[in-house]
Amino acid sequence: MSYWQSFLLLYVPNVLGFLVPAALIWPKTERLPSKIYRFWPAVRLTSINLFLLLPVQAALLALLLRSKSSFVWWYELLAFAGSFVLAEVWFYALHLLFHEPFFFKSVHYLHHQVHRPHVIHSGYQHPVEFLTATMGTCFIGPMLIPMHPTTAALWLFWMMTAGTIAHGGYFPPYLRWFRPHDHHHKYIRQNYGFLFLDLVLKTTYRLKKEKASRRSLA
Repeated sequence: MSYWQSFLLLYVPNVLGFLVPAALIWPKTERLPSKIYRFWPAVRLTSINLFLLLPVQAALLALLLRSKSSFVWWYELLAFAGSFVLAEVWFYALHLLFHEPFFFKSVHYLHHQVHRPHVIHSGYQHPVEFLTATMGTCFIGPMLIPMHPTTAALWLFWMMTAGTIAHGGYFPPYLRWFRPHDHHHKYIRQNYGFLFLDLVLKTTYRLKKEKASRRSLA
């Protein structure tokens, strides 16, 4: 449910971004075309992915509801921060793996058909990728770090929203530390993560690498 809520919240600024006051957004790195690429196929595939993985999501949520019952604010803050670290490591490692030639051509290429992403394209993925990378990134923190169900719910809502924000390309000024995922869709071999690993491992966007990146995946 949080996926579609965040999608609707960000749909208008993605389509009518030029009408949104500049003080409220950080404009896209790539202006969207007048017609959103494969919009209805993306809606259909996202819906299929969410439906197919509903039993998995339900089982994971049931486990989270059995987590620690007491709420200690400083511990919950640490658990939330720890979940960010686990999610970054998990997503970066899997994303890097999906860019290996075999996995890229058989799984990840579907998502990379989109070079100028819109919020709906965050769910335009092969089911294997949606399960392991998207759902895995969302659930790995709460599954490995005991936390209150309220904290887990807030974390899951944030992660679903962050995925659509990353593909939307419009950010409030206070979220500028997001690495632009638009660059990743355009240049392919940059910006694999969403927090700090791109900076640490020097995989942030570099224009001069564009041609070499596309040749290596041709």
